[in-house]
Amino acid sequence: MAKKQKKTAKKTSNAKVAKAPAPRYMQGKKPKAIAFHKVADVLAVIEKHGHGRKFKRQSKASEHSVILHPETVNFIKDFLAENNMHTDPIGRKAITSGGDYDCD
Repeated sequence: MAKKQKKTAKKTSNAKVAKAPAPRYMQGKKPKAIAFHKVADVLAVIEKHGHGRKFKRQSKASEHSVILHPETVNFIKDFLAENNMHTDPIGRKAITSGGDYDCD
């Protein structure tokens, strides 16, 4: 008895590529508090799409910074320590630094 071949779906390229929306820029000069989990989500998307190194290089070159409350810094240090990220050189430096995250 001969085996039946499985039917495989053909991929079609009928899907249109969505045009990127125009950014809505933050207005004014006053800083705004943004939940850190939202920042982590954005960084995860950048990494997921393979642009982590590019983002790091460009943000370092343009000297952007983030202002963190001591509670946030300590939370990150605890999270790194509790999840055994001390085995990574940057993780160890972040855990043991004086709070300035001088991890270069």
